[in-house]
Amino acid sequence: MLLNAPPQTIAAAADCPFLPHCRLLASELTRRPLIARVYRDTFCLEGGLSCGRRMVAEQLGPECVPPGLFPGHLGTAKRFLAGA
Repeated sequence: MLLNAPPQTIAAAADCPFLPHCRLLASELTRRPLIARVYRDTFCLEGGLSCGRRMVAEQLGPECVPPGLFPGHLGTAKRFLAGA
C-alpha cells in the first residue's frame, strides 16, 4: 500500500510531477494519513489533472502554490492565476 511507502516510492508511482514538491501532502497532512491518502489517490495518481495545486504549479512553479490551496479548489486556483 502506498500509504506507508517511502516518499521515493510514492513519487515514482505518481502521475503528478509535482507530488515531491507538494507541501500539502508532505507536511500539512502528515498527521492525517487517511485524508492524505484520499487526496493523493484522487488528485495525484491516475492523471490528477483536476488538482488546483497542480494547475498553479504548472503555470507558476511549485514554489508559488498558496499553502491554503486544496486540490479541489479549482475555482480558487483559476482566480489566483488570473491575478498573478
